[in-house]
Amino acid sequence: MGPEPPVYRPFALLGLAATLAAGIPLGVWLLGWLYLGVAAVPAEWMLLHAHLSGILIWIAVACVGANLVAAIGNRSRGAEAAVAAARTGA
Repeated sequence: MGPEPPVYRPFALLGLAATLAAGIPLGVWLLGWLYLGVAAVPAEWMLLHAHLSGILIWIAVACVGANLVAAIGNRSRGAEAAVAAARTGA
């Protein structure tokens, strides 16, 4: 049996695209407001940017964490299989 396809990937890509498409322009607007004197950013837009940043961090942790756990799990199973094979002489 082969490895299971990651179910989270389409959702992670959709979340990443939405976060970057909305978060980057909002971040540029916020930086312009802070450093260049651009018109003030309404509070609702600041909250949206904060939520989108949180979603991006959650996506990164969930995806990277799942890949790390899978990699560590496969590595340890491979080591156990190699030890068992060495003991049986296979």
